[in-house]
Amino acid sequence: MMPVIEYIHAIEGRLRIKVPEVKHSPVRAREIEDLFRAVAGIHEVRANPITGNVLLLHDPRRIAARQILGALIAAGYMGMGIDGGRARPEGGGEVAATIAELLTWVVLRAWRGLNPGHDLIERLVEAAAQFLIKLVLGRAAAAFA
Repeated sequence: MMPVIEYIHAIEGRLRIKVPEVKHSPVRAREIEDLFRAVAGIHEVRANPITGNVLLLHDPRRIAARQILGALIAAGYMGMGIDGGRARPEGGGEVAATIAELLTWVVLRAWRGLNPGHDLIERLVEAAAQFLIKLVLGRAAAAFA
């Protein structure tokens, strides 16, 4: 399964992404806002159910744009299954495979045929995995607080 990536605009500390599941769905918009409000390094998140755009203002030293995108994919957004009755990939292996597939596709599309090498892809996958770990640890800490 490949993610649906129509539009991404990123500048230092600001990321705007068109998320298909948000368009015409105030419920999904609030879910994404709630998901990212708990993440360290994200200052503001606004999801617009009219346009389907999600705007994230973040500290790029604490969380990279690629980590945010990986988290959306891992959470089942971007055409990766949340509307199919399954909110999240089931196992850690499935999450890793989904993120690896997404990141490979994004990198290869960005460089249009240029082979970025396995080192770059491994670093992107590692960054996405680190984001997921931060997210899980943050939620666990909040649950026990």
